[in-house]
Amino acid sequence: MAKPRMLIVRGLPGSGKSTYVRNNYTGLFILETDCFNCVSGQYYWTSDRSTEAIRLIDRISLEIMSSSNTPDFAITGVFGRPYSMLNHIYRAEENGYDVYIKTLTSQYPNIHNVPKETIQMFKNNFLSEEQLKETFKSFQHVHYTEMPKINWEFHGEPDNDFSKNKE
Repeated sequence: MAKPRMLIVRGLPGSGKSTYVRNNYTGLFILETDCFNCVSGQYYWTSDRSTEAIRLIDRISLEIMSSSNTPDFAITGVFGRPYSMLNHIYRAEENGYDVYIKTLTSQYPNIHNVPKETIQMFKNNFLSEEQLKETFKSFQHVHYTEMPKINWEFHGEPDNDFSKNKE
């Protein structure tokens, strides 16, 4: 049986993390801080909201990895420093997950209104992929290659007869 997989997509705000996952891994469950920064359909970023989003993602990822289903999933975020990924990587190791880390370096317009000072702080603290490889070299389950695409298999036809549920 194949090992479950966690994809960590890291990059500065505006690097296309969410778009990358959606375009390359259709159907993959995604945990992204952006989802937790929406209020009534509007994106609303603050440092406090971002911190709380990171806590929620940390808790949800633990629940995913310790579930009996062990589904593949992705986490998107800045992940500029190793410590921001360390809990995820340790948990992946404990739960038999392979980890794929993808670093995006493109820079698109900042559509989420993250303050320029915050983006500059992220830039100043953002480790390169080479620095990450050196930091995580002892983890054999961490990969810097593309995560293989999901291979969906459907057997039989879906049951489209909804009349059974009508009263």
